[in-house]
Amino acid sequence: VEGKSVFIITDNERDWFANYILEKMNNLNNERFFLLPFYKLSSVVPQIDMAKSDEQFGMVEDILSISFDDYFFWYIGKEDKLLDFAKRNEDSFFWIMDVDLQNNFYLKSTDKFLNIKLIRLIDLVESVLSAALFGEIEI
Repeated sequence: VEGKSVFIITDNERDWFANYILEKMNNLNNERFFLLPFYKLSSVVPQIDMAKSDEQFGMVEDILSISFDDYFFWYIGKEDKLLDFAKRNEDSFFWIMDVDLQNNFYLKSTDKFLNIKLIRLIDLVESVLSAALFGEIEI
């Protein structure tokens, strides 16, 4: 993640998944323990769901820039106003449901195995990050 903080943004249906990512990535009981600067945006900015205007989103960006040296967003879910907010950062990473965009990992919200796939994908991401941090691979 090149020393950047990662703010996870999800739609309401995948709020559980943001919590799962944080527990998976920064698990003190993991035998290969490491901490990464992953945060749930709604935990840092609890009223982010209330933001509606460009001015309000700009204020959120200002406070994040003051508090965090460098960051990007990881959006997971269906299209909504928070996706539009995440798109304002050119380094954002997307797992958008039912939409095929550049820099997007395409998933179908109607897939009956979606939750299992999401969990498996995080296992893969965690394994790759772990291997990179411990010098087993280069990214």
